[in-house]
Amino acid sequence: MTQRARLVAFGLIVAFQFGGPFYRQVLHGQNPIFKNWVMYRGVGTGLVEVTFFQRDTPQRDTPVDRFAVLGFERRTAPETLFRIAGAKGFARVTRQLCERLGPNADLRAHAREATAHGWRPLARGHDNLCAPHDPEIS
Repeated sequence: MTQRARLVAFGLIVAFQFGGPFYRQVLHGQNPIFKNWVMYRGVGTGLVEVTFFQRDTPQRDTPVDRFAVLGFERRTAPETLFRIAGAKGFARVTRQLCERLGPNADLRAHAREATAHGWRPLARGHDNLCAPHDPEIS
């Protein structure tokens, strides 16, 4: 292959790489040969960002360190406590905290789960997560 042919092939590959996303996103083209350019799609989906706190009085909330309450240092905590995955993971950690804090704990949280389309709220801090729930209602 000559140098000229290599240069032409390289130019075509570069044009395809940059032209495809330009065609789809700027010109709103619909040809399936050209894919949408999406950076890091799916990375971090399902992870939960959460801040736990205890309601001391109606005007005062105290932050809760989930690692300390469950008897771990941050660097030695199990992966499932460090990276909470999904609503089930959030419920599991909440249940563990409620068991450790005792029956009268008023534990609340601001929690949201990462999805491919944005954040999905799991808890907004309004409800006591340790309160007994009536199985007939929920």
